[in-house]
Parts: sequence; structure tokens; C-alpha cells
Amino acid sequence: MTNAREIPIAQFFSGAGVPPAGSGAGVPPAFGSRSAVSAAEAASGTLAGLEAAGTAAPLLAFTADAPDWKLSLATERLPARVVAEVFNLVTVGDGLVGGSATIRFGILNQGVQEFKVRLPAHWKNVEFTGPNIRRKEQATNLWTVSLQDKAWGGYTLVVTYDYQFDPKKAVLDLAGAHCDGVERETGSLAVTAAANLKLQPRPAAEPLRAIDPSELAETDRALITRPVLLAWRYTGSSYALAADATRFDEERVLDAVADRTQITSVVTEAGEMLTQASFMVKNNEKQFQRFMLPAGANFWGCYVNNQPSKAERDGDWLQIPLPRGENRDEAFAVDIVYAQKLAALDRWLPQAVALTAPATDVPNTYAEWQLFVPATKRVSSFGGTMSIARGTTYGLREAWERAMNYFENFGSSLV
Repeated sequence: MTNAREIPIAQFFSGAGVPPAGSGAGVPPAFGSRSAVSAAEAASGTLAGLEAAGTAAPLLAFTADAPDWKLSLATERLPARVVAEVFNLVTVGDGLVGGSATIRFGILNQGVQEFKVRLPAHWKNVEFTGPNIRRKEQATNLWTVSLQDKAWGGYTLVVTYDYQFDPKKAVLDLAGAHCDGVERETGSLAVTAAANLKLQPRPAAEPLRAIDPSELAETDRALITRPVLLAWRYTGSSYALAADATRFDEERVLDAVADRTQITSVVTEAGEMLTQASFMVKNNEKQFQRFMLPAGANFWGCYVNNQPSKAERDGDWLQIPLPRGENRDEAFAVDIVYAQKLAALDRWLPQAVALTAPATDVPNTYAEWQLFVPATKRVSSFGGTMSIARGTTYGLREAWERAMNYFENFGSSLV
């Protein structure tokens, strides 16, 4: 027979006696009894006619060979045992630090109805989030969070905060949240950035230990939405850490860019040269594109998107207004036409001609220049900063290569 008894907990902790379920005839000679109360440690007091029986569970069990048995127990309530694991996440923005502390409590023996958390004094706009929070009380830097009911087994509390700093240059205090009244506290710290800032941590002292961001727990990495710049792990109830925050030097964004520049020049026997320079421009915020023509050039006209446009003079520069559409990636053509007077081309002797492209304040990614000369002339001996397109020149070397290619192809066709 198994005897299962229910006793009021107040009577149990006052040193209860457990009477047998019955006596006399009909009671079998073998008897087993088990009793347990959550978060209580029971020490056997008086055993009359009972023998302790082994059990793998944290309970007391006895066996009896006679119906006349008696058991009394001396009991005491065990204190709650609480451990804490804290994940401090710091996100540094442009002049504002925002962060959170995710505190996971492990609870043994008893339920817990309040938690005490120490927060740094410079944290502002502090908020607590968790199940069944009844009230929050602050005493200087110590906060007491009370629950509506006791938490058993475990509890997760999230603390969020922010504070301001000078984004140009500042020393950031990266202290985190810590728990009071716990047996052991372990945790980690991760720092991310949401602005164009350089973060240089100062030397960290014990108990902080630098780790690779990949060593953070998976549950903690799931809370992070930006790349982790710095990470530490610690064991203990406090740590100190500071970092220097400096804004990176900002590079100017291109107001406009020319994806392609096409220059076409025509030279006559008399040395007259007419040039059209076409720029395929993507405009971001630029109001004008400025040009400086080669020395001695005469400006004829300009076109924007194949429509005539009026250029303004600014000293030696020409300013052509640029359109600004909604689609900043859409390219449009900016054309300028100008004429130059060169020396008359000699009929018999070779003559050097220097060509200079118009200067502009819009960066260019690719440029091509086509030059047309009279049919009685040919060009050779190129120099300058541009590469010669294949097939432009035709001298003895080119004639020899073409002849060899012809005979090779002719011989292949006969085989």
C-alpha cells in the first residue's frame, strides 16, 4: 500500500507528524510513503517502525514492516537562490548613445517577487520591460522592480536607456547594468555604431575580457541588428570601461559626374579646327558645369539635352546651367562647340599639332577623342596622356602585319 497524505504547509513547517493511514486487520505488512514540498528541506526526526528507502528524487521515502508506525519530520524553508546573466548592448549614434541591458535571472528553491538592479548615473530615459511588473522604485542608482506575483524558475528583465554626447569628440562611459542580491552574475558587453564615428576603447581592466563578436551567445546575437565593433565578457558585480569617440573626416560627395566624354575635331588644310565636346552628365546637386576653352578658342554655342542653352561668362570660364531631375542616375548630354585657328598644314613636310581638351569642373570616367584630317594627310607619332585606339595608325609595321595575316589566311584556305 502506498500512503499519500496532504498536509497544510503551515502545519508541515511547524514539525508535522505523519500518522499511518490505518491500523488493525487488513493492513499489509509492507508500506511505502513519499512526501515533498517545493523549496523545503525536510530532515527526518523520529522513525518508529520505519526504515529509510533509497530514492533518486529529492524526496524522503520510507518502508514499514508493521502496521503500527509513526513518522515525524523537522522542516525549514530554504532561501531563494538567484543567479543573473546580463547582456549589455550599446549602440553609438551621432551624438546619442542608446542601449539596453537584457537580464536573465535563474531562480531556485523559492519564488521571487522583486529584483534589485544598479544602473549608471548617466543613463537617461530608463525604461523597464518584463512580465507582470507592478511598480518600479528608484533610490539613487538602485532600482527595485516589484512583480504582481512571484516568479519561479526564471525571469527576463529588459532595461533600455539613452544619453547624449558631443559627436565631434567625447569620452563615452560604457558602464552597464548590474544586479544586487544575486549569488553570481555573469555577462557580456557588445558595442555597435550607427554613425560615422571612430571608437577607440581604453584599456579594459578585470573582470572584463575582450572576445571576438562571434563568441557572443546566439540568444544575444539575435538581439543585434548592426555589425558588432567591440565585445567583452565578464564575471562579477561591476566593471568599468570607457571609449574615445571621434567623428571621421567626411569626404565631399560628387555633385555631378560625366560618365562619358566624346570629343570630335575636324582640321582643314588652312589650319581651321572645329571641335564639339559632348559630356554625358549625371547631376546630383550641381547648378552649373564650368568649362575653360583652350587658349585662342572661339566659343560657338552649347546644348543641354539636345536643346540650345545660354552660357554665362565668369572670367575665363563658361558656366552652363544643368537640369536637376528626380532620377539622379539619369544621364543627359552637355555639348559645347568651339573653333580654333592652327598653323596652315604644310603640303610636303610633317607638322606637329598640339591638341588640348577643354577643362571642366565635373569629374570624368571615360574620354574619347576623334580627329579628322584632310584626305591628303595622315597622322602618326602620337603623344600625350591619351591612349591611341587600335587601327588609328598605318605605317610599315602595320603593313607588314596585315600582309602576313593575309598570306596565313590564304595558305589555310588552300589546305
